[in-house]
Amino acid sequence: MPSEAPTFARRVVDWQRTHGRSELPWQNTRDPYRVWL
Repeated sequence: MPSEAPTFARRVVDWQRTHGRSELPWQNTRDPYRVWL
């Protein structure tokens, strides 16, 4: 089972990059205050 974790994580990240929302305000800044708000 532990060997499946990296594969699953990779699939989730790939799905997010393809289908996930990428224009949320906190995704385009590294400013901790903006991320927190």
